Amino acid sequence: KVFSHPSTGAPRPFTLAVSTVDGTATASDGDYTAVSGAIVQFNEGDVTQTHIYTIAISNDIVCENNTEKTFLSSIALESGIPVINVTTSQATVFIECGLDCGNPPELENGRISNLSITTMYNSTVSYECKDGYYFHNNDTSRTCLSSGNWSDENILCKDSICEGIFCRFDAGVLTAIFISAAVILLLLCLAGGCVVRQKLRKSKRSSNISSFDYSHRKANTLELRALPEVPGSSRSSVQTLKEELSTKGMLFQKSQLQLSKVVGQGESGLVYRGYVRENKGNMLVAIKTCKALVAVTDKERLLKEVSLMLTFSHPNVMPLIGLSFDEETPLIIMPFMLNGTVLSYVRDNRKSLFFLEASDNIQVEAATKTCLGICYQISNGMAYLANYKFVHRDLAARNCMIDENGIIKVADFGLTEDMYSTNYYRQEKSQTGTEEKVPIKWMALESIETHVFDESTDVWSFGVTCWEVFTCGGVPYAGVPVTTLLRELRSGHRLDRPSNISCSDDIWSVLTSCWSASPQERPKFATLVNTLTDLLNSDSNYIKLLG
Repeated sequence: KVFSHPSTGAPRPFTLAVSTVDGTATASDGDYTAVSGAIVQFNEGDVTQTHIYTIAISNDIVCENNTEKTFLSSIALESGIPVINVTTSQATVFIECGLDCGNPPELENGRISNLSITTMYNSTVSYECKDGYYFHNNDTSRTCLSSGNWSDENILCKDSICEGIFCRFDAGVLTAIFISAAVILLLLCLAGGCVVRQKLRKSKRSSNISSFDYSHRKANTLELRALPEVPGSSRSSVQTLKEELSTKGMLFQKSQLQLSKVVGQGESGLVYRGYVRENKGNMLVAIKTCKALVAVTDKERLLKEVSLMLTFSHPNVMPLIGLSFDEETPLIIMPFMLNGTVLSYVRDNRKSLFFLEASDNIQVEAATKTCLGICYQISNGMAYLANYKFVHRDLAARNCMIDENGIIKVADFGLTEDMYSTNYYRQEKSQTGTEEKVPIKWMALESIETHVFDESTDVWSFGVTCWEVFTCGGVPYAGVPVTTLLRELRSGHRLDRPSNISCSDDIWSVLTSCWSASPQERPKFATLVNTLTDLLNSDSNYIKLLG
């Protein structure tokens, strides 16, 4: 008598899904574990009934010393929603002993962005700041400890008005700054013949932001070739690249760059929203900083890749505007994508892209075409890169950007910090002996085993990326610890088919072909482009990514 049908009261197999959109958590009073606002699907033959309930789960298990409460021990994620598949014979598997932290604490000027419930005392909650506020430090999440308390990270969301310098102020401090600045400007204007006013007018004229064309910096600017390798030093390679960049107008001084707020943070460095100052005005860009490169091999590899990337000219590949070498490591300058990532797009548009049943064939068809069109554009960009023997190594929905026209650009913006949680990544030793973090749940079986990457391993990641699209931002292998993922993959375990009916049999066949244990049996990107083109052309409707 752990679970029962809502109408008959008889035990039935069903799926229990806990919504995390509003930060709903489970809580236990020692007698029952209540899941507020749970979505319950009762599967009876071919019919699926969906109900929204507050579920009370009987706590029949006696814990040691009777001091601990019972809770749900394993919740998988399907399409971004925690899910438990339960039958009456298996129900006790999902009841264990542990201390309950209760609902996670609220964040002033912020909100809960994700709640991952594994075991109660290993649950994690991630936060995001409200519009106009930014994290004061690198702490963005809390963990439920075995003591029954949420960890005490100093998570703060602060105001920010800084453009070009890095600082954050409280609202009271901002008010004082504005008042003081106004008084000082008034006094200077009266005493100095309004010199300040003239300077401000001049500054205003030069601060107009233009959206001018940077296409002259792309396409055939550098030959596809390797830079010379000099044992023990990368100075010759740097100088060679600098000269060619300068000749093509792609080398920028640090004084030309204005860094604004951080929009991405990961293992490889930070990504800023910023501007490039040129004669035509200020161009909105994304500026990626790279972590210090100590080993010569790291510097040589980066320079070779940058040399190749500067030649890319394809509508579905992120172009590079240029570089700055004023520092020990380069600053990489790219166009700023106003429409964000594919991951954020499919999550934000879940209501129009995800359907459990065909209630409206027109809407389902439109959703299928949109999701398929996204995958097609990504495959098109990856086929271009594969043609030049360029291996991405980190293809995922979060690393595909959308421009103002709805065109997808395969990119690598550097992962946001929360993507480096233990749910997705593990640390490895790089060839230089330094620790790095890898996207293990997007990696091919052989890449996890041997750390070797090629087109076939990118194809595996492409399949996972398309799975993210059709699940509207689902988390791959949710509930499977990264420490056991390799064993699961070796035994033949793969991602489950999305419950989104937009993922047809033909589409699912394409995705599963990307996850063949044998790299030789996986399709090439050129083949994937042709296959997806045929699927898109099976209907003459025009596909528009963004409304």
